[in-house]
Amino acid sequence: YEMHDGIVELVLRTFSSAFPFVEIWDAGNGDIILLGSVQPWPSNAASYRRSFDIPGVRSDLAKIGISSPELLWARQMASQRTAFAIAGDGPVQSDLFPVLEYAAPRAFYIGVTAKSFQNYDERTRQVGLAPADKIAALKSLSPSETLALFVSFSTVNKELFDTLADRGEGANAPCVFQKRRPVVPEGPKETDSTLERAKAALNAGDLTQSAQLAALAVKENQTDPVAGYLMRIVERQQILTRQNVNQ
Repeated sequence: YEMHDGIVELVLRTFSSAFPFVEIWDAGNGDIILLGSVQPWPSNAASYRRSFDIPGVRSDLAKIGISSPELLWARQMASQRTAFAIAGDGPVQSDLFPVLEYAAPRAFYIGVTAKSFQNYDERTRQVGLAPADKIAALKSLSPSETLALFVSFSTVNKELFDTLADRGEGANAPCVFQKRRPVVPEGPKETDSTLERAKAALNAGDLTQSAQLAALAVKENQTDPVAGYLMRIVERQQILTRQNVNQ
């Protein structure tokens, strides 16, 4: 809140320049939490279950409506697979370029709110890029569980809130969670768009085809930031695959 999209992208870009492996978590009440490391770390159902085996952790999380590993995972907006790719190319914060010190107070005064990061939420618009085990875990949650978590304790993603509360402009936005009412079938979708085909190829493990389609999507949609975001994800997967082969 009281930050425009450019400031959020600047912070994400600067953070990712120091920590190539990043996760973004939804703390609710207009805040996000960035986790970063120079190396990937375990972030899956097993690691969250181990956290819940610690009594102190379990009791603290229960105070904010998180009573299971799946509900904890539901607070993750973007995994290590996608979070680093959100900001793209551009300036970073530094001692020689302290743009944040000037831009943040101005945004605070104007009272603007950043919204574009919602386009990269793996629980809504980027469900197809979330890890398969994450999708399965989040789909297992009941409507009453997610409603209590995100409506009672809030979420930074207004589209997600509107969808689960069944109100507002975002009520029919894409969502990985079960909804309280049956979803009204939508009209025909452009399921064979280049961007969607690139995502499907990536999820199928075909990095060659995914890279080709992602590059074509960037060419076709030069003003669409999601196309560039997908291209960066594919390029990272190619690098990680080559590193694993060479080990």
